[in-house]
Amino acid sequence: MKKRLHIIMLFVAMAMTAMTVVAQDVHTLGKLTAKFLVEGLFEDINTGNLVAFENSPAKFVNLTTGGATSYTWTITDEASGDVVFTSSLKEPTYTFEASGSYKVVLTASNSSGDRSTNKTLNVIFYSGVAEGLGISSTVKGVGGDNPMTAMQVSSVPTLDTDPKYDFITGPNHLYSRIAERCNFPEEHTYSISSITVGLFAYSRMTTTSAADRNHPFNIAFYGETNGRLDPNICYGRLESTVADLMGESGYSYGNYCKLWGFDVSSIRATVSGPTYISLEISEDMPIESPDPNLTRSYVCFAPVTKGNGVSSLWVKPRPEAELLFEKDNGWYNVNDVVPGLTKAYGLYMVIWCNLNTDVVGQVALDLGGEVVNAVRVDGSTLHVSGTVAGEAIAIYSLTGAKVLGATGTDTATAIDIASLTSGIYTVATQAGAFKFKK
Repeated sequence: MKKRLHIIMLFVAMAMTAMTVVAQDVHTLGKLTAKFLVEGLFEDINTGNLVAFENSPAKFVNLTTGGATSYTWTITDEASGDVVFTSSLKEPTYTFEASGSYKVVLTASNSSGDRSTNKTLNVIFYSGVAEGLGISSTVKGVGGDNPMTAMQVSSVPTLDTDPKYDFITGPNHLYSRIAERCNFPEEHTYSISSITVGLFAYSRMTTTSAADRNHPFNIAFYGETNGRLDPNICYGRLESTVADLMGESGYSYGNYCKLWGFDVSSIRATVSGPTYISLEISEDMPIESPDPNLTRSYVCFAPVTKGNGVSSLWVKPRPEAELLFEKDNGWYNVNDVVPGLTKAYGLYMVIWCNLNTDVVGQVALDLGGEVVNAVRVDGSTLHVSGTVAGEAIAIYSLTGAKVLGATGTDTATAIDIASLTSGIYTVATQAGAFKFKK
């Protein structure tokens, strides 16, 4: 009897062990997700189709989670049914050579199994110079997470000064310096530490030479006189170069869109009331390109449409610019410089600063001086803006595990993240969840 009982218990133990193994495999398989987005294709705002240019590769950005060990990509021409591309790379590139509807399939695998996802891309292909094609934006994270998707980006008109489609919010033949008007409440002063802007870049120009990399690219903070930007009232100026502010590769990134932070804490700009944040690109920086399909402007900042109907975007005309009025050496509202604009434009911008009050930590403000929900990493400190005193704040890893907790201290909360390893995390507050990278 005891022997039989022992054998039964042994079978039960073995069965439980097998169940545990299966459960672990299923659990692991459940974590595996196949996700991707496409970069390098423009989006035609009139049709919603994607636009590919000759010899301009698209990059497939892999957002798979769950510990995949191998990947399989296939691109199929849906009209013919032919597979036109396969790859086992994690993030391959592919150059479209014809218009059509293409089905892209990503399969991610590990020891537990595999997961697949697919997207259909409706591509319009252009060879040669695409005259008369007005492009407004690149694909903003199709099928994946991208901070720009939460941002209202307006349709960007182009200037007719050149067939390379210079943008309103980038350097062109009329101006190379632009400024955004911010209306900070005058009851406080603000020490600005960082600026986050939305950035579009459309250049394939190589910047291997020192001359290319060292074009001046400055940020300045100006005051106002009689409702107009006054360069004689300068609260601070950060003088730098394209290489310093955009990385050693300068501005030859191709077409993409992202949020971009400029650290300006070193100049200690303290402002109050109407303030103009100026992004100043050298007037001698080249704005020509041998391939007009790939260059709309060398730097293009993301615009937003102003609901009040008044443009907050200001520009300083080039000395040689031909305008419809007699200009001085000052700054003008973009509507005065570019005739025929049907919308009011501003720049997407979030300003991080220290309030000169008892609020602890850096707070993020919008263009009207209102506190917004945002996060910023400064060394080993995570600044969380838009918090509430006493609220519970949690930080999670990509696997969903809680790795750190904190309590909201005020409108802004500073959290020590020195204990976290490098990687991507999510911070959860009452206002929502926000990703950050350490």
